[in-house]
Amino acid sequence: MYSISSGPMLIHLQWTVPSLPTHAIDTPFQVHYPHFSTTAVHSGIVDWWVPISRERAVPVLILRSVSFYGDQVLSRACYDNAIVLWRIEGFSSTDPPPRYSEAPTPQAVISSSSEGQGGFTRSAFVPAISPGIPTQYTRLLEFHTPRCAEQFFMRFKLHHVPGQHAVLAFCNAAGSIFFWDFTRLTAYREVMERLCNSRQDKTTEQLPSWLRSVRRKSEAGGRFTPKNKAASASPVQGCSVNGRNISSETMESWTTRYSMEDPQRPLLAHKTVSAPDKFVGRQVGWSPGGEWCVVVGGSVVLMLKRWAMKS
Repeated sequence: MYSISSGPMLIHLQWTVPSLPTHAIDTPFQVHYPHFSTTAVHSGIVDWWVPISRERAVPVLILRSVSFYGDQVLSRACYDNAIVLWRIEGFSSTDPPPRYSEAPTPQAVISSSSEGQGGFTRSAFVPAISPGIPTQYTRLLEFHTPRCAEQFFMRFKLHHVPGQHAVLAFCNAAGSIFFWDFTRLTAYREVMERLCNSRQDKTTEQLPSWLRSVRRKSEAGGRFTPKNKAASASPVQGCSVNGRNISSETMESWTTRYSMEDPQRPLLAHKTVSAPDKFVGRQVGWSPGGEWCVVVGGSVVLMLKRWAMKS
């Protein structure tokens, strides 16, 4: 069993939780050092919560501002305006847990400057002694959460149960509720691989319903301006699918929401719901079956129904 926590000094800690005793004990067992710690993932303060993941178990059990997503980690910090998905290199919950004596001490510090981040990282999952500086963790994705200002205690929630799409939800400081469907990310990559394959027959390609065309603003007398500046730096070429031309603007809109090629470019929300009254979202929760999403903040409680009633 593993637990991941965070602290006020930008730090993430992963602990190996010992087997719980089945009989009464007088002195609790103390775990002094985590098997992984880093200050390099975020530049802001991470809220303090302790999610737990059992080894060999994939579902997320508890999710606040830092949590397991399978063997990967989702976390958010103040000032960053993004939720980060990252992984601890060498870690797998299916492997035997490391011994407590293998937990790195404060003297075993690996600088993270080579990873493009400041701070330090200590890990029992990647050897500290190697010809170069080993990669202790890898940033995989970022999810754009604008207009959060300098707010603490704003917590996301991931609906992640077998047989359903994993959906990440978060509410910002202006009452905007963002949703990301993780299944769409892998589906989009598969669609793009087929479209980029010169041997693939494009005339029979059926695009998912959520890949919609973007109407050119220039057609309405205005100039098309991409929302994601990082994406606009590398223009996306249009293509033709099933006899229908897909514009570069449409391809760019898809890229800013679904492409996993650039881990430093935060993905825009797949769906945004604006509350009637602006408020600072503090907590998002899901019902066990995913039918309801509950958002709270200030004196506001919103209940959003995920699927419309069938007539």
